[in-house]
Amino acid sequence: MSDPTQNHRGLWSTVTEYINDFPGFVVCEFCDIHNETHQIIEKVPVLTSLEIDESRILPFSLMIPGIILEEEVVNGQLCICFSIAQPFGIASITGLTRFWVLGAQVE
Repeated sequence: MSDPTQNHRGLWSTVTEYINDFPGFVVCEFCDIHNETHQIIEKVPVLTSLEIDESRILPFSLMIPGIILEEEVVNGQLCICFSIAQPFGIASITGLTRFWVLGAQVE
């Protein structure tokens, strides 16, 4: 039986805003393979164990946890269908949870 956590990874994003509301929220942005920008607003403790507050200089990089659903090579580039719905139920501000991104954006 395969390990269900083996596809758990992180999607690199850029934190563009800190929202000073307990426990602290951040606005993260990333682009998909179609060059569309997506935003999520999520609690800091869901995304990282780092101490982040309004004194942090913006922007900075942060990983959004999720899982790899599918991989494809398109025009010689690795593309990944990445879901942010698992393990913490994260979604974009438009309600999307699955995104095709470049392989280099996932770690």
